[in-house]
Amino acid sequence: MADPGGGAWLAYDSLAVPDQTTSGLTRYRPVGEVRDGVTHDPIPGFGLTCHVDVLLVRGGEFHRPAAGGPIAESAAACYPRVAVDGQGVLWLAHRTMRQLPFGDYLAHVAVRAHVGADWSPPRLLPASDGTCSELSLRPAEQGVTVLYHGDGHAERHLAMLRGHMRPDAYATGEEALRREHLRLPSTERMAAGGHVGEGLVTVSTLRSDHPARPTELVAVVSQERGHEPVELAVGPRDHRPVGWPPNGDGAARQLFWGDLHRHSNVSRCGAGLDIGTDDHYRFADDLLGCDFWALTDHAENTSELNWHHLKKLANAFYRPGAHASLVGFEWTSFLYGHYNVIYAGDDGPIFSSVEAETDNPSKLWERLEPHEALTIPHHPAAWVYPTDWSYRHDRFLRLVEVFQACTGSYESDWCHRQYQDALAPGASVQDALAAGQRLGFIGSTDHGNGAAYVGVYSEKLDRASIVRALSERRCFAATRRGIVPELRVGGASMGEEVTLAEGEIPPLVFGAVGVSELSVVQLVRDGEVVASSQRAPSGRARLWVPLDLQLRSHDGGPRDMTGQLSIVGDATVVPTEWCQPEVTSIHATSVMWSTALPERYGKRYRPPGVVNIGVTIEGSAKALVTVEAGGVALRATLAELNAGCTSDARAEGCEIRARLGVGGLTGMGTTSWLVQADPGILRAGSWYYVRVIQVDGEAAWSSPVWVD
Repeated sequence: MADPGGGAWLAYDSLAVPDQTTSGLTRYRPVGEVRDGVTHDPIPGFGLTCHVDVLLVRGGEFHRPAAGGPIAESAAACYPRVAVDGQGVLWLAHRTMRQLPFGDYLAHVAVRAHVGADWSPPRLLPASDGTCSELSLRPAEQGVTVLYHGDGHAERHLAMLRGHMRPDAYATGEEALRREHLRLPSTERMAAGGHVGEGLVTVSTLRSDHPARPTELVAVVSQERGHEPVELAVGPRDHRPVGWPPNGDGAARQLFWGDLHRHSNVSRCGAGLDIGTDDHYRFADDLLGCDFWALTDHAENTSELNWHHLKKLANAFYRPGAHASLVGFEWTSFLYGHYNVIYAGDDGPIFSSVEAETDNPSKLWERLEPHEALTIPHHPAAWVYPTDWSYRHDRFLRLVEVFQACTGSYESDWCHRQYQDALAPGASVQDALAAGQRLGFIGSTDHGNGAAYVGVYSEKLDRASIVRALSERRCFAATRRGIVPELRVGGASMGEEVTLAEGEIPPLVFGAVGVSELSVVQLVRDGEVVASSQRAPSGRARLWVPLDLQLRSHDGGPRDMTGQLSIVGDATVVPTEWCQPEVTSIHATSVMWSTALPERYGKRYRPPGVVNIGVTIEGSAKALVTVEAGGVALRATLAELNAGCTSDARAEGCEIRARLGVGGLTGMGTTSWLVQADPGILRAGSWYYVRVIQVDGEAAWSSPVWVD
């Protein structure tokens, strides 16, 4: 924007997004960083601080209004705009995010005038609540004119609360509260009243309430300083197959990495953790090294204008052979689960779970019939919104998101890096496989808080090839780019189905390649580990006991699961270099942890939750091990724990369980491992997959092979 006195005004925002090259909330941390008394918060402080600022560029120099520095806003919602009216008054317009009851977000248009030495308080414009769409700011002789879009999100949300949350709902018990929430008809919480539709475009004119005065300026002094190095999630791009690519059919394929589940601020439900749409694409390509990528904003919170913009961006960033940006959205139902819809082409309609025509998975698939697409459920075992696995579709339902950086793993109860709410009965990934669903595995991210990946073996890096490879389940999930699991049954590889002839016993090969030292590689059959790289050190007379502990709070149970494991007698904790994020202290005869399980719906509902701790103990059979948390204590000798049976201790609302498992993540001394397993492991009617865990807790899961 030109300044009457010469030069040009620029408006911009800056936003720091932490932890984006990590694998999310459940990531392990170095033991050297463990500090006594630090409580692990499974849902860290929500919201990002965005700084909005303006600069005057004149004669090669930079000046800022004398207003005490940039304006701190709750989160970035759209690009700010600046204008100078005919009276010389400086104006700034931007969207500011506000939180609604139960965590939804909306973005209002806020306008400020710079009067003398300070900015005026923000004016929130009428009918501007809704999406994060861009706005236009034009100067007038006295004041400015603002053109913007709104969709009435706030009013619909509040109407939903008034109409469907009874005043006595909280007095009917916690389970009743949960059911009341899930029973909301077509105005579910996320949708806040239905698909946002087209909304309204409004023109507002504003004038300053104060006499015009010249804007006081301060010079911006350039300070030369070195920048801290940015840790990238990946090194140089290398699409050569790493490890043992699945090419049993003789086809030449490459390994590509991507993320099929990302939200921008269009979704308005990530507690201010999600950046803008344009930034996401650059972030994916430049920082995370993603070869393919999908922004999957919630259909229920996406306007037709947003959807047009999202498709346009995906097509603008699509570069076949270099980067395959995919068109997609999230279909979000609190009754049947959350699905990401990924199109193979450059266009497609958007469908909402709150519209009667697409309010369950079967109706969604019916509407998708003319299109080449995939529907991929995620966080299937989430307690509040589990996936209903009674719905099946061999064409559209081919994959499941087993791990997401935003939360953790939903592989099964008591799994590696299980998220604390992954307890919905019959809804985990293993539950789905046991029920007959034939699903390949992917990893992805969801909202902020890190990054996770899907590795895909594809002939080419273009939309059609990537979606075809995903549909054929030639893929795996990984918490970090570069970890590659391998599974072969004869000539078949991950994602394939094998029919054995009578008496046929094909070779069974499994293994992995890691980016750091491996801790364990496991072969899973029908939910049970049937082969593993894990071995107790040889030549030791003392017991070696890898323990997996689970601290479980039941519905309405305690939130504080702080506790400890202590040893009395001739035994010690086997040292490791990495530990779970909840751990606050590790010594030779004790491990301590601190965490608080989340509360939902304004802290009025305490859903079930778990905390899993892995520790390996070496010592005498008579050593006594005590585990305490949540007012419960479990005591057993090392011999009893080593017997292989699950031990548990219970109290009202809480229990502690212990079993033999992976334990502390000790190293295998190698970054790659491959073995031919006992062929007797194979049996018809079973499914198999590989789970690999590094010493730093990073992991990968191959898609299954089904043996018929």
